[in-house]
Amino acid sequence: SDNQKLSGTVFNTFRNNYELRPFGILTENSILYGSRWKYSNEISSLLSFVLGGEYSIENYENTTLDQEDRVPTDLTSFNNQRRKNFNLFAETQWKVSSRFELIGGLNFSRLSYDLTDLFRNNGDQSGNYEFDPILSPRLFAGYRINENHRTYFQLSHGFSAPSVEETLTPDGLINNDIQPETGLNYELGLKGNFGNSGFSYEINGYRMNVKNLLVARRTAEDQFIGINAGETLHEGLEMELNYRYGKPDRFLLRPFVNLSITSVEFVDFIDLDDDFSGNRLPGVPGFVGNFGVFIQANKHLKFSTIYRSVGEMYLRDDNVLKSPGYSLVNIKADYTIELGKFLIRLD
Repeated sequence: SDNQKLSGTVFNTFRNNYELRPFGILTENSILYGSRWKYSNEISSLLSFVLGGEYSIENYENTTLDQEDRVPTDLTSFNNQRRKNFNLFAETQWKVSSRFELIGGLNFSRLSYDLTDLFRNNGDQSGNYEFDPILSPRLFAGYRINENHRTYFQLSHGFSAPSVEETLTPDGLINNDIQPETGLNYELGLKGNFGNSGFSYEINGYRMNVKNLLVARRTAEDQFIGINAGETLHEGLEMELNYRYGKPDRFLLRPFVNLSITSVEFVDFIDLDDDFSGNRLPGVPGFVGNFGVFIQANKHLKFSTIYRSVGEMYLRDDNVLKSPGYSLVNIKADYTIELGKFLIRLD
């Protein structure tokens, strides 16, 4: 109807993989199918809500074999995993006044999988495994200061389920200790523009506590196992500045700046006999900046350049090794030719 809408989707993905590795051969076959639906109702110009859900099933089969001179030899594991994922969500948007709006939402998720061990020389790993249900709330509050500027606050909870590879060891056995990672994020922001001047901006700060962060532990050459890293703290400040002058059909100039300052550390992470609590998370630079300009001389000629600066980052959980920062410049120019005027239409 005019104020109600119901939509549904069915989907399917499949993947086949044959990987020759230094210590053996891995073959994978995966097929996933499912459906999602969403119902929305605009009760009035001030109040609306959305209900939705998703259900999917994935059949994943993998084998590992020894190899000699790139030729497969003995079978070492053969597993079939059936993963079931169910999500149900609801969200309500309420325009309290002409300046103030509230959005509240809740997501319910449940993930389980059945493992059938088809190669039992290492013991039968077959079984049913189910993660605890996860409730993820969201609260958003936005306030329009005036016609050009607004501020907002957001509280949101999210999760990331272990991948198929993370639920298995390199030998194809079940990884019983793995759990989904969950995060609670607080965000405060300000965004707007300065009328017809062409300037616009957005600035936000965030603080996110993540529990059971999914990381990889190296067990041998080219062998990794998924583990949970206790608790981590992610804090940062992001800023975006844009300027626009001219019109696309004549002359257009768009310089921009994007900056991100990040601090991520392990609050509580003990891996075997090593205590990494208080260390910085590896692979995350403390600073990333993009400075660029886009120029469109006319409808045919365009030019853009971006200077990217990335700060140093740690390479290991013990923070012994660092990767130095680096800079990168991208330059692009293109000229468009309209071929239509040179083509002859034959009826």
